[in-house]
Amino acid sequence: MINSWAVRLGEKLDQSSLDELRSKLGMRASGRLTDDWDELFGEGTRAIGDKSVQVELWRDVDTSEWRLDIEMPSELSEAQAARVLAEVQEAAASMGLTIVSSLRRPSRR
Repeated sequence: MINSWAVRLGEKLDQSSLDELRSKLGMRASGRLTDDWDELFGEGTRAIGDKSVQVELWRDVDTSEWRLDIEMPSELSEAQAARVLAEVQEAAASMGLTIVSSLRRPSRR
Protein backbone atom coordinates (compact mmCIF):
# COMPACT_ATOMS: atom_id res chain seq x y z
CA MET A 1 0.00 0.00 0.00
CA ILE A 2 1.09 3.56 -0.76
CA ASN A 3 0.20 6.64 1.25
CA SER A 4 0.08 9.79 -0.82
CA TRP A 5 0.03 13.48 0.08
CA ALA A 6 -0.57 16.56 -2.07
CA VAL A 7 0.96 19.78 -0.74
CA ARG A 8 -0.30 22.80 -2.67
CA LEU A 9 1.81 25.95 -2.83
CA GLY A 10 0.29 29.43 -2.82
CA GLU A 11 2.81 31.12 -5.08
CA LYS A 12 3.87 30.70 -8.67
CA LEU A 13 7.50 29.72 -9.15
CA ASP A 14 9.96 31.53 -11.37
CA GLN A 15 13.14 29.84 -12.62
CA SER A 16 15.18 30.91 -9.61
CA SER A 17 12.68 29.70 -7.00
CA LEU A 18 12.06 26.52 -9.00
CA ASP A 19 15.79 25.73 -9.04
CA GLU A 20 16.11 26.52 -5.33
CA LEU A 21 13.17 24.34 -4.29
CA ARG A 22 14.40 21.41 -6.37
CA SER A 23 17.85 21.80 -4.83
CA LYS A 24 16.49 21.91 -1.26
CA LEU A 25 14.48 18.75 -1.90
CA GLY A 26 17.24 16.90 -3.78
CA MET A 27 15.17 16.63 -6.96
CA ARG A 28 16.24 15.89 -10.51
CA ALA A 29 15.14 18.74 -12.76
CA SER A 30 12.59 18.27 -15.51
CA GLY A 31 10.13 20.48 -17.38
CA ARG A 32 10.51 23.95 -18.86
CA LEU A 33 8.72 26.98 -17.46
CA THR A 34 8.41 28.36 -20.98
CA ASP A 35 6.42 25.31 -22.12
CA ASP A 36 2.79 25.76 -21.06
CA TRP A 37 2.18 22.02 -21.34
CA ASP A 38 5.01 20.82 -19.09
CA GLU A 39 3.64 19.56 -15.79
CA LEU A 40 6.35 17.57 -14.00
CA PHE A 41 9.21 19.81 -12.86
CA GLY A 42 11.14 17.66 -10.42
CA GLU A 43 11.46 14.18 -8.95
CA GLY A 44 13.42 12.87 -6.02
CA THR A 45 13.60 10.03 -3.57
CA ARG A 46 14.33 10.05 0.13
CA ALA A 47 15.43 6.97 2.02
CA ILE A 48 13.78 6.33 5.37
CA GLY A 49 15.51 3.24 6.69
CA ASP A 50 15.14 0.66 3.94
CA LYS A 51 12.02 2.33 2.52
CA SER A 52 11.89 4.83 -0.32
CA VAL A 53 9.75 7.98 -0.39
CA GLN A 54 9.05 9.66 -3.75
CA VAL A 55 8.63 13.46 -3.97
CA GLU A 56 7.49 15.14 -7.19
CA LEU A 57 6.92 18.79 -8.11
CA TRP A 58 3.98 19.48 -10.45
CA ARG A 59 2.47 22.52 -12.17
CA ASP A 60 -1.19 22.26 -13.17
CA VAL A 61 -1.53 23.20 -16.85
CA ASP A 62 -5.02 24.67 -16.39
CA THR A 63 -4.54 26.74 -13.23
CA SER A 64 -0.72 27.14 -13.14
CA GLU A 65 -0.86 26.15 -9.46
CA TRP A 66 2.12 24.26 -8.00
CA ARG A 67 2.02 21.20 -5.79
CA LEU A 68 4.35 18.68 -4.27
CA ASP A 69 3.23 15.05 -4.39
CA ILE A 70 4.68 12.77 -1.74
CA GLU A 71 4.26 9.00 -1.98
CA MET A 72 5.44 6.79 0.84
CA PRO A 73 4.98 3.14 1.72
CA SER A 74 2.33 2.51 4.36
CA GLU A 75 4.91 0.53 6.36
CA LEU A 76 6.37 3.82 7.58
CA SER A 77 5.31 4.76 11.08
CA GLU A 78 3.10 7.80 11.57
CA ALA A 79 6.10 9.60 13.07
CA GLN A 80 8.30 8.82 10.05
CA ALA A 81 5.58 9.92 7.62
CA ALA A 82 5.02 13.13 9.59
CA ARG A 83 8.76 13.84 9.54
CA VAL A 84 8.95 13.51 5.73
CA LEU A 85 5.92 15.74 5.27
CA ALA A 86 7.36 18.33 7.68
CA GLU A 87 10.74 18.32 5.85
CA VAL A 88 9.04 19.04 2.53
CA GLN A 89 6.87 21.76 4.04
CA GLU A 90 9.84 23.34 5.83
CA ALA A 91 11.86 23.46 2.58
CA ALA A 92 9.05 25.39 0.91
CA ALA A 93 8.47 27.65 3.92
CA SER A 94 12.20 28.45 4.19
CA MET A 95 11.88 30.10 0.77
CA GLY A 96 8.86 32.13 1.82
CA LEU A 97 6.42 29.88 -0.03
CA THR A 98 2.98 29.45 1.49
CA ILE A 99 1.46 26.00 1.99
CA VAL A 100 -2.17 26.48 0.93
CA SER A 101 -3.23 22.92 1.71
CA SER A 102 -1.80 19.56 2.67
CA LEU A 103 -4.15 16.77 1.71
CA ARG A 104 -3.73 13.07 2.47
CA ARG A 105 -5.10 11.05 -0.39
CA PRO A 106 -6.71 7.65 0.12
CA SER A 107 -4.21 4.78 0.32
CA ARG A 108 -3.69 2.82 -2.88
CA ARG A 109 -1.77 -0.22 -4.02
